[in-house]
Amino acid sequence: MQRAILLVTAVVAACLVALPVCCTTTDTAVRDNPWQLLDASDRVLLAKIGINDDTTLQIGIGLMRNAITRHEDPAVRASCAKVLGRLQVKAAADSLMWALNDRDVTVRREAIRALGVLKERQALVALTNLFHIDPDVENRLMILQTFGVIADRRAGPVLAEALTKDADERVRGRAAEVISGMQDKRAWRQLIQALSDPSAGVRARAAQALGALKEKRADDELIALLKDENPDVRTWAANALGQIGSSKAAETLIELLQDPHEGVRAAAANALGALKSRRALKPLEKLAENDPNDGVREAARNAVTVIQGG
Repeated sequence: MQRAILLVTAVVAACLVALPVCCTTTDTAVRDNPWQLLDASDRVLLAKIGINDDTTLQIGIGLMRNAITRHEDPAVRASCAKVLGRLQVKAAADSLMWALNDRDVTVRREAIRALGVLKERQALVALTNLFHIDPDVENRLMILQTFGVIADRRAGPVLAEALTKDADERVRGRAAEVISGMQDKRAWRQLIQALSDPSAGVRARAAQALGALKEKRADDELIALLKDENPDVRTWAANALGQIGSSKAAETLIELLQDPHEGVRAAAANALGALKSRRALKPLEKLAENDPNDGVREAARNAVTVIQGG
């Protein structure tokens, strides 16, 4: 029976795609010997379904796809999902989407990861559904990251919802990062709302995202954030205001040149340089001369140069 299964699998695999073609790495040695890509633990687990070298790996796509949904050992199911993703086997997308329903958290995680590697746009709905019901925070974080890799604007609503409503601050922060990376300006209201998040990390990431999006409608809220108790938040708010080009932020940024945290002072100097605020010349020159921190002095000097040259 085992021999018959292997024979059928070989025929099916030949009708699909040869593994070296599916593996898109530019490293010829690895492409021609994909077994090198696998961890030792994955090799042990694949041996349970009759895959133990390059030859059997090349004809074993069907075995792995079948094992993802049928094998009794969750470690084997997870390993097959992981390997098919690492080898970029596009033909495995349907099996990987099926695995999103697996009862084992690790199997779901490896399927999410693999679909991200494949940039499988067809998985967007299934990933969205899983995001809403998966109790594992790490899986939900990975789903958001996968949305960013796939870069499909249809993920915008779930990202905006996660940013403002998710109970876990890591998820809210990751949502801000992904929105920023996707350059999705539709979430500007949710990003502004996130500037009031109880988590400093989320506030900082929301400010960072608004700066990356150059969202001018956020300048009042970002100016208020310059007085935040957390220095990282003040830093990112200053950076964002410089990116946005908010001229009305100049006075508060000048005050921020006296901040006790050197990173904040440097960010304020950089922002004033970006704004080419001539009112900031004297304070910046003083900072460039007297600040105890080398990085702050350099930022101030650069800002002075930009303003004078402008």
